[in-house]
Order: sequence, then structure tokens, then C-alpha cells
Amino acid sequence: MTYTELKQALQDYASNNETSFVAHINDFIDMTEKRIIQDANLPLQQNSTQLTANVNSSLLDVSAVAGYLSVDSLAVNVAGAYTYLDNKEEEYMRMAYPNPNTTGKPRLYNVYDHQTLKLSPTPDIAYLLELRYFSYPTSIVLSGTSWIGTNFPQALLYGAMRDVAVYLKEEPDIVAMHEAKYAEAMSQVKGFADKRSHVDSYRARG
Repeated sequence: MTYTELKQALQDYASNNETSFVAHINDFIDMTEKRIIQDANLPLQQNSTQLTANVNSSLLDVSAVAGYLSVDSLAVNVAGAYTYLDNKEEEYMRMAYPNPNTTGKPRLYNVYDHQTLKLSPTPDIAYLLELRYFSYPTSIVLSGTSWIGTNFPQALLYGAMRDVAVYLKEEPDIVAMHEAKYAEAMSQVKGFADKRSHVDSYRARG
């Protein structure tokens, strides 16, 4: 199922072409894709990007990294030689470098919060860093097609229809019907995830 087919199906099932409803269809689809990935524990997409460490600052801002969800690995690149940093708890980093003024090439990192990584020791120069990270696969809304839409269109359709029914304030039995159909379709997705979640064609590397 392509994006065009899915969008038209949602409008046809809902029998609604009202402007504000149509404007929210992409939101319903995007939320359903993420829900399917989370419910079935499908592998996330791996990407990489180059960042620059801030001199004399232990904090590395990752809020601008497109689609960032979590860290896969972090490495310092010095003249093409990569040194991978160890992910440690903040307590360990404080024990390893008790003097907060210690600077040098970072050897450790910690996930300080969702938008910030903490480096230790504090960078003494503007080191080039390679961040490999996990993100959701590109939505069918943007790409026109997707792995989920091609292989499990029923899960995508009924999951989105459930959100459509809630948005349109349908009767509880209608919402429950779509939820039940989504659950039935998801049994196939989960079966795939349990047996074949290693499929490389889905875990695209950036």
C-alpha cells in the first residue's frame, strides 16, 4: 500500500473529506507507524552524522540531529583515526576524572538527557565526532512507500483508522472494532519481528 492509496482509503472508510480532517491524516499515519514499530519491537533505523565538540565544554547538544532517538555509538575522529568512547554512568565518569577542570581527548560519554550527551574528559580542542544513532524509518508520508506499508498494510490501515475514529468522535464500538482489527493484523507483524527481526533490508544503515 502506497501513501496515496492509504490516504484515499482513510478518506473513503471515514466518508469524510472535510478540510481539517484531511489535514490531520498525515498525523494519524505517522503516529500509527511509530505505534507499530513500538508494539512489535521492530528494529529501528541506524544513521550517522558528524558533530563538533565544544572547546572547554563537556556537553554535546544533539537536539538538532534529524530523527535522533538514542545513541548507537560515539567516536572521536582525529585525522581519520577513530577512537570509540565508552558509555558510562555519570558516577563512573566522576570517579575516572574527579577534577572537573581536566581536559583532553574525550574517552567516555554519558546520556545526560534526551537532547544532550556529556563527554569526559572535557574537550581541549574542537574534536570532530561521529555519532551513530537510532531513529524511526522514514515515514510513508515522506517517501510514498515504506516497508510497513508494503508488507503489513492492514496494520497500518486499521491502526490509522482507529485514530481517525477517535478524532471523528465515533461510537466506542466503532473505535473498538478498528482496535480489534489492528490487534489482529499486529499478530502477524509481531510474529515476523520475533522470528526475522534481523532482516537487513529493513534495518537500513545511513
